[in-house]
Amino acid sequence: MAVGCVIAQENLTRFKKAANAYAGSRITDEHLKRKIYIDSKIDFSDISSGFIENFYLLSPFGAGNPKPIFMTEKAEVVREPQKIKGKHAKLLVRQKGRIFEALGWDRGELVQSIQKGDKIDLAYSFQFSQYMGEEKLSLSLEDIKT
Repeated sequence: MAVGCVIAQENLTRFKKAANAYAGSRITDEHLKRKIYIDSKIDFSDISSGFIENFYLLSPFGAGNPKPIFMTEKAEVVREPQKIKGKHAKLLVRQKGRIFEALGWDRGELVQSIQKGDKIDLAYSFQFSQYMGEEKLSLSLEDIKT
């Protein structure tokens, strides 16, 4: 919801104080927590070529059609997590015999407390890239729960 109004310069400070007091009395820490809506809980063993073909059918993705967010539980970190350029997270994770690279763009903080061998729950979407003519599937991290 948006509102438009005109405030005289001499009333601006008083308006800011009143607006902040109003918001402060109603906004809790719970309101400020990042919420992620999971579309489906899956195992890595569910990710097949048919699954990916169906994923493609949902595209194109954008503001009116966001990428689905998946959750996988108890994935093992199989290599020491990396923080790339001080701001990106990179993990190699295994679950149910399948291994995927997981990347968290501008989410370097996700790997600060994770070590090789840890079991983690992942929230992610799929990311496809091409390298030397081959398409590669990786996980685009939304969040991690240890």
